[in-house]
Amino acid sequence: MMKSARRTLGNLKHKTDQERRRKKAEQTALTDPTARPFLGLNEYSLALDPIQFTSARPSVNAIFLSAKAGSMFAGSRSALIAAASMAALCGRPLRVISLDPLRANDVDAITTIVGKQAPSVEVSVVDALHDVVEACSADTWLATHFTTAHCLDNLCRRGVLDPERIVYLIQDYEPSFLPAGTDYFLARSTYHAGFIPLVNSLPLANHLQRAEAITVNPGAVFAPALDVTQLEKSASQPCNAAPTVFFYARPNKPRNMFNLGVSSLMVAADLLEDHDEKTQFVGVGAEFASVQLSPRHTLVSEGQLGWDAYFVRLAQGRVLLSLQATPHPSHPPLDMVAMGRQAVTNEVLGGTRNELHPRLTATEADPESLGVAVAQAVTSGDVVRAFDSEFVASLGGDFEACVAHALEQVG
Repeated sequence: MMKSARRTLGNLKHKTDQERRRKKAEQTALTDPTARPFLGLNEYSLALDPIQFTSARPSVNAIFLSAKAGSMFAGSRSALIAAASMAALCGRPLRVISLDPLRANDVDAITTIVGKQAPSVEVSVVDALHDVVEACSADTWLATHFTTAHCLDNLCRRGVLDPERIVYLIQDYEPSFLPAGTDYFLARSTYHAGFIPLVNSLPLANHLQRAEAITVNPGAVFAPALDVTQLEKSASQPCNAAPTVFFYARPNKPRNMFNLGVSSLMVAADLLEDHDEKTQFVGVGAEFASVQLSPRHTLVSEGQLGWDAYFVRLAQGRVLLSLQATPHPSHPPLDMVAMGRQAVTNEVLGGTRNELHPRLTATEADPESLGVAVAQAVTSGDVVRAFDSEFVASLGGDFEACVAHALEQVG
């Protein structure tokens, strides 16, 4: 099936699911006056109302907007592992609750990732086609996305749940993903719902404290899940003979600011035009057409690399340009610095990146500032070729220890 046809079918299915959710929310509002103010606020505002508190066995309930197999990487995978860790520490079964429909392969992917870490795992769906999901008043809850936190917040405001029993896994400042409007402020409101924050990285925790004036316990701030084994192995590898600049390029992800990156590399290429050694400019992350940066330099795409190939290739470079519009620092620049190379990125409001490490340069998000920083990094030749464990440790605490710390605060 052609991609456009699959996209059309996917859009039609989503519209059908939206309509079913809307009708079910209207039915809920008719029978429960406390639900009426939330009708139509957000598509998922009343999505957890079908939960019935009839179970006698306390569980850990992890709420996912979608728990599909195709999305079980990066943030979603970390959320599932956090949920499994919570269940193991509590000695309770894990209940994974998806707000969107799932298929058999989605359930298989969830159980595979959880493995034997949780005492047991049950996968449930609370959507327009499923009416009953059991819960217990003594359950511990995990919010994994602003929509799931919003649903739980609504139940707390209506006296159904206790916010002190809810851990909020925050992996980025999600209002940054949204245009100014209702959802933007709903996302911000979730940080003030009284949940227990569990935060991915010290830079993000610092931003939350500055932007939202909330208190984040340092014991619940964990380091990003960098692949230490791969980084240690890659750190000792030699760089390419010719200076190589890698660009983390994902044109399909607005937060990675592809156009700004290309413009910045044009500035860098112009500055390096008369440099004795011709610099290689290579894009990794997603496919794109080659770009002529200057008469002497071309940006070529190597597309998405496999996991092992990514670390091997990155180690061959001298500098990485990696942009991220949201406060979470993202892994590529951290990987580059951890293996002894240099990285250039954009600073975010509040200044959480520039002081992370001398080999990580964070500038204003404009072509000239970023381009000059890339050119200076190329000409400095500063490559250590040694894994920097202290840098990795500075980004946050041990993941399982931080999960345990968050659990200790559950009421």
